[in-house]
Amino acid sequence: MAIIGKLRNYSKLLVIIVGIAIAGFVLGDFMRKNPNKQSNFIGEIAGNKIAYRDFEMKVEQQMEMLKQQSHQENLTNQQTFEIRQQIWQQMIKDITLQKEFDALGLSVSETELKDLITGSNPPQAILQSFTDPQTGQFHPEEVLKFYNQIDQAEPATQKQWYQMLDYIKSERIASKYNNLILKGFYVTKSFAKRDFSDKNKNSNVLLVATPYSTIQDNSIKLNDDDYQKYYDEHKQEFDIEASRDIEFVIFDVLPSQQDVAKVEESMKLVRQDFEKSENIESFVSLNSDSKYDSMFYGKGTLPLFIDSIVFNSPKETFIGPIKDNFTFTVAKVMEFQDRPDSMRASHILISYDSVKQPIKQDMKRTKIASKKLVDSLFAIVKKDPKLFDTIAKQFSDDPSAQKNKGDLEWFKDQTMVKQFNDACFNGKVGDITIVETDFGYHIIKVTGKQEYKKKAMVAIITRKVEPSTETYQDYYTKASNFHSQNKTIEQFDKSCVSAGINKRTAEYLREMDNSLPGLETARDIIRWAYNKETKKGSVCDAVFDLGDKYVIAVLKEVRLKGIAPLEQIKPLIEPMVKREKKAEQLLTKVNSVYTPTIDMGLLATKLNSKLDTIPMLSFSSYNLPGFGPEPEVLGALYSLKKGNTSKPIKGNMGVFVIKAIDVTEAPVIQDYAPVKMQIYGLFNSIANYQINRILEKAANVKDNRVLFY
Repeated sequence: MAIIGKLRNYSKLLVIIVGIAIAGFVLGDFMRKNPNKQSNFIGEIAGNKIAYRDFEMKVEQQMEMLKQQSHQENLTNQQTFEIRQQIWQQMIKDITLQKEFDALGLSVSETELKDLITGSNPPQAILQSFTDPQTGQFHPEEVLKFYNQIDQAEPATQKQWYQMLDYIKSERIASKYNNLILKGFYVTKSFAKRDFSDKNKNSNVLLVATPYSTIQDNSIKLNDDDYQKYYDEHKQEFDIEASRDIEFVIFDVLPSQQDVAKVEESMKLVRQDFEKSENIESFVSLNSDSKYDSMFYGKGTLPLFIDSIVFNSPKETFIGPIKDNFTFTVAKVMEFQDRPDSMRASHILISYDSVKQPIKQDMKRTKIASKKLVDSLFAIVKKDPKLFDTIAKQFSDDPSAQKNKGDLEWFKDQTMVKQFNDACFNGKVGDITIVETDFGYHIIKVTGKQEYKKKAMVAIITRKVEPSTETYQDYYTKASNFHSQNKTIEQFDKSCVSAGINKRTAEYLREMDNSLPGLETARDIIRWAYNKETKKGSVCDAVFDLGDKYVIAVLKEVRLKGIAPLEQIKPLIEPMVKREKKAEQLLTKVNSVYTPTIDMGLLATKLNSKLDTIPMLSFSSYNLPGFGPEPEVLGALYSLKKGNTSKPIKGNMGVFVIKAIDVTEAPVIQDYAPVKMQIYGLFNSIANYQINRILEKAANVKDNRVLFY
């Protein structure tokens, strides 16, 4: 069936949108079964214990999907770490949402699902799978036919189909839940009227400000009571997540002079053999860290250390060995050509069932039939080139031909597959020819070439200098000696200074962070910092071996989840505590000369300040011009009538007194529907963002992943 091929093709897209969703959506069953009590649990979400083996299975599934989608044999440590993070967050989302769905009785029945996927407005996944790429036409009858015949499909196709349905169901239920929340919010006319007034009522004000900066910080003396008072009044602002501060030194393992000399001698021998070689491509492949490259490069696009040499040397010139950082290069100038920087062409693709790079999964045409078709079409366009666009739109297997009539527009030289690029390079503008590539047969019409430039093909052999075993041992010895001589934080700091070693700092590290400054993968260090046995001030028990780096770390600070203790945040709140003391002094100073009827100019003079006029200030203004956010001042403004003067106001940047010299009320409007829509839209955006955060906070999530990874 043709649609099966489309589903297979669509499955590649599903890897991205379904991969992680499916890994979590199956939690419906996971939540209903009792985990093995003897298993190691990686965490707990809303009362559901997450077994390590269940979590790791989902991680492995997603890793396999990513490998297939990205054509990677192995994933990097960073990719693996990110997948674990994504899976964990998806599990939190799915478990917390599923709990809500169950409590509300939300579900998608088979009848509803069938109506959803076969109706006039199906989900995007269905649209993409059952739309004809040639016509762009969606065929709902094909969906119904496939739905009724799914039991006859291959097992792999059935699996893809049910994965798609699971994804559609999960999206549908989530949509119902979101709508329940959003529809529960109603904007009354009085609320809309108040909001409109807040945003459109303006006042022209006189302002006298006495900034806190008029008092020098060093003149403010603080005691423990000052800190305690501020802490008690603002304690909830210091509700923090667990974090750690560490300091560390890195011993980068770099090749020694002996390592460099050894590779240099070997590359001299390579050059001698290179000069004798008759099969350059094979020789490069056998002796180079990098693959043989047969492309032509213009001046300025080759590595800097050989670029000018190449373009000032004749063909067959050998270059090197040349050292650049810790890499040696030997090169041979193979050939020079004048080549266009860019070309333009149109093509008609006629594919067949056995091509290496299929455009369509359900292709039935054989290679013989395709050759006959391409020959007949070639004869037509060769005789009358004006028909090329029409033929391309009607016959080309390239889906884009429906819109561009086969025109590939301008493309850089050597960016197309070799056979196609060579045909365009060797042909003249207006030429029409046939070539075969991994995609099938192409009828190509060359339609443009830009300025020709001299380009060089260079056979390059590179060899990176790697540290030897002896070099690794030397660096490990240095790191071990440093570690053994510095068992306290004081010794550590003193040795860094005396030895001139660069000490690095990483602050507010979270439990599942993965990297440190200069270290892309540092999980072992972070796990050490969060180990219950690691105390503040501890130096690591052993040297951390991170491949080409050795690291010694010290734990500088430990912050536990919850309200931070005063002693821990004293340095952080010191500027705010001083601001409070300044505010007390300035309020006393201002109140000593202030009266409700005082002339604002006289007030400014007595306070040795200045009188400012601020026009068009409203309650909804975010900033007070010249001072930044000052909500207390703007709040006082709202209730201030024309001619009235406020009391002294303690603000963020100083003590203020304002007087309303003119008040313009908001205009009267008849229809508040647009205002209601604006308020509802704001709530909508906030709700969509906050739902998952609120549910996660209520789920009492216990994350023990640091014990496993």
